Amino acid sequence: MLVILNYHGVEPTQEMSGNVISLRLFRSHLRTLRDLGFKSPLDEIFEGGIFRYPDRGKFALITFDDGFESVYRYAYPLMEEFGFKGVIFVISGYIGRENVWDIPLGRKRHLSQQQIRELSDRGWIVGSHSCSHPDLTRLRPGELREELVASRETLEDITGKEVKLFSYPYSRLNETVKLEVSRAGYSYAFRSRRSLKNGHFDPLSIERISLYPIDLDIRRKIETFSPRRIYEILKEKAVGLFSYISAYA
Repeated sequence: MLVILNYHGVEPTQEMSGNVISLRLFRSHLRTLRDLGFKSPLDEIFEGGIFRYPDRGKFALITFDDGFESVYRYAYPLMEEFGFKGVIFVISGYIGRENVWDIPLGRKRHLSQQQIRELSDRGWIVGSHSCSHPDLTRLRPGELREELVASRETLEDITGKEVKLFSYPYSRLNETVKLEVSRAGYSYAFRSRRSLKNGHFDPLSIERISLYPIDLDIRRKIETFSPRRIYEILKEKAVGLFSYISAYA
């Protein structure tokens, strides 16, 4: 079983933001995953065929979008405590800066180059979340390629490693965007929400389970076959739509 989880920010106390969860709640999620027997061997997940053969064990791929500094300060030490590694998707144009692109509900600082490098050195995977967090489906061809290629090159310069993972801003993509993501050198690309369809595995449109402050029991989110599944998916879509409308209104 492979569960792919998506977080954004983790703070000491709960804030007025749908994408930020408290350290206490995050600890609860990690404890539950550990107690259920989940592990996060990143090399095995990406190189051992776990995506295509998820029944080899119980695996948790824990990802973070946007690359907020709070992930380094709070999530990273806690994940070390519980024995988990993560994937951090960085907006390369905002490294070390505040999130002026986001909903104005309190500014957050993004990771510095040194923090990104340390996470990479400690076994985390660093992926791209574009240069400036735009809706990629709205961009001209040259703009789209710049967002994809420049962000990858910047992160490779920082980590000294190939960047093969990408996360779509606002979970917005189409066939043109997917093609350019592949051409830009990425092997896997992630959406931030699930769909109601159970289709074939697409490495350039990997669905994740998004976690929010109201998700007190992570077991309800990771149940594959449950009457709650439709409700959880619709909830993820509603939060994502609010974030997108707030950015482009």
